[in-house]
Amino acid sequence: MKKSSWPESEKDLCAVVVRHFQSRGWTVFQEVAMGGAGGLDILCRRGPVLYAIECKRVFSDKLIEQALHWRRYAHFVSVASNARPSFFKENVCEKFGIGVLHVDSQLTHRGVYETVFDSRRPAFRRKVAPGLREHLERFHVEGLCEAGTAAGSRATPFRSTCEKLLSVVEKSGKRGIGLYEAVDRIDHHWSKPRIAYQSVRWYIEKGVIKGLRLEGSGKNARLYVAQAEGVAAA
Repeated sequence: MKKSSWPESEKDLCAVVVRHFQSRGWTVFQEVAMGGAGGLDILCRRGPVLYAIECKRVFSDKLIEQALHWRRYAHFVSVASNARPSFFKENVCEKFGIGVLHVDSQLTHRGVYETVFDSRRPAFRRKVAPGLREHLERFHVEGLCEAGTAAGSRATPFRSTCEKLLSVVEKSGKRGIGLYEAVDRIDHHWSKPRIAYQSVRWYIEKGVIKGLRLEGSGKNARLYVAQAEGVAAA
């Protein structure tokens, strides 16, 4: 790929940033949508530390504005772009403690050469609001987002939880099983039962957990093996 034609999309840009942080031991999540806060392009986690990154091909005022929002929730916040910011915009970022990542990808005789470097390093915020961390635990699992990763094909704690849950529901037969009872019967990766109940419901409703059907609400919610289209439900 020629430098002048890269990136063709924001997805290409994000993929380089994802690989960069994964190679440095960070767990990476993408398209993290937290309530009315809008979507965060990339969220990296290493131990208790959260690093929020907004990516754009154009280094605009909107990019900086989006990054400013996440300072409340993440220990580090940066913007990433293949475009060079103006001296003024780079200094605005520095003033507010926002890092600036310059991203590039070039085709050389040795193959594709990708670079991500700190033009400005982000400030560290010791105390942050818990919103992002709580949202991650409830609704996001590494590997659910495909852009720039191969995580969808490898085993994860989430995948293991889904397999155990499906097995429990299959054993219940046509009568199904209560949502709470099914979750209580398995070893899952969520830290609290309440979070597990809410997450399983959300993932089934969004079609992320395949092969299961949810009926009812609250403590009356029951799980059934999903029927093929055109086949009457039990």
